[in-house]
Amino acid sequence: MIKANPRVSVIIPTFNRANYIREAIESVLSQDYKNYEIIIVDDGSTDDTREAIRTYRNKINYFFQPNRGPGAARNLGVSKSKGEYIAFLDSDDIWLQGKLNKQVNMLDLRPEISFACSQAYCFNEKGEITNHWKRSKDNLETFESLREENFVSTQTVLLRRGSFNAVGGFDEKLSNAQDYDLWLRLARHYKFMYIDEPFSMVRFHSANNTKNTDGRVRSYSRLLSKKEIWGSMPLLKRRMRVCSIYCDFAKAYARTKSYFRASLYNFKALIQYPFVGLRIYYLVFSYLLKGIAKHHEKTGSYSQ
Repeated sequence: MIKANPRVSVIIPTFNRANYIREAIESVLSQDYKNYEIIIVDDGSTDDTREAIRTYRNKINYFFQPNRGPGAARNLGVSKSKGEYIAFLDSDDIWLQGKLNKQVNMLDLRPEISFACSQAYCFNEKGEITNHWKRSKDNLETFESLREENFVSTQTVLLRRGSFNAVGGFDEKLSNAQDYDLWLRLARHYKFMYIDEPFSMVRFHSANNTKNTDGRVRSYSRLLSKKEIWGSMPLLKRRMRVCSIYCDFAKAYARTKSYFRASLYNFKALIQYPFVGLRIYYLVFSYLLKGIAKHHEKTGSYSQ
């Protein structure tokens, strides 16, 4: 049954994830902490999402909107929610047992903390764990550390509604990185805590939004233009951070054989911080050589 006065609102945005969303919902229903509501925001799905969640109609609140992106979907979900605490779960990911209970207890004990986050596992379509997402030992629970590297996985966050509203929620103009942008704005004004324990499983598959490199580039360009976030960063550190982002773009484009764009962002990385950029230039060049070699193998066009 849907709670009348839940303490936690679980926001699940979804777009064409009919084959995954039930597993996400079940991971919430199996939590030992029970004082929550589940809000599904369907961001214009054209598959069988509505039918897939029909059996949960007495356990969830469902809202539909034309496709506007994950930031807008999460904002709508929060606006329709009632809980003191807000949690986010993408419809292709799952929570691990104990997540809500531990985080609610921690925020109850630490009223000065705006949000709590934790480690996460990454897994593929075969269910195999491929990575363990956790912060490095050098990263602290500070705005400055988070600005240098994003170590917050959205699926692990539990935050206070008041803090979310105070910073204006998600930037709906960002198709990607809207979560990182929010954590930065929160960390700039409030304290947060990181728990060295995995609470979520993040699924990587062929339809992941993060694989849209062009969208990531546009979003990060907007994010990097925000002076309130980056303006106070020392010049050298800012150049190194921008360089690392450009390097990620160069590698992503190289993997998809978009060598011109890979070279372009490698060049931009070189301008920001040459020593890191040169290493990535080597990687991009290696991708290019491998592509040429494979082409010659298929066509048999090597000179004899």
